Amino acid sequence: MDLVSDEILRKAASGDVEAFEQIYRAYAPFVFNVALRMLQRREDAEEAVQEVFVTVYSKLKGFMFRSSLKTWVYRVTANHCINYLNKHKRHEKGRVDLEDVIGT
Repeated sequence: MDLVSDEILRKAASGDVEAFEQIYRAYAPFVFNVALRMLQRREDAEEAVQEVFVTVYSKLKGFMFRSSLKTWVYRVTANHCINYLNKHKRHEKGRVDLEDVIGT
């Protein structure tokens, strides 16, 4: 069961900011929890929530109602977190911890 009605969803998809705010309030805790489990850092999860909802806002017009909104939001969140982890894994490969270098 979705946390917002199809009517709210359609309004938000057509640009109704108040309707989108209802979606944000309903799903932000869910997105945060998924992101926190995947990213393991509160700060990264908080940032992910903002970025996920920017994506949701921009792609909401394309939501086809083939799945529940929660399932779709979960997939957007998971994909965002996977991309984030892959990007940061590449950057961390060449990284050396300063304490290892100076021997403290």
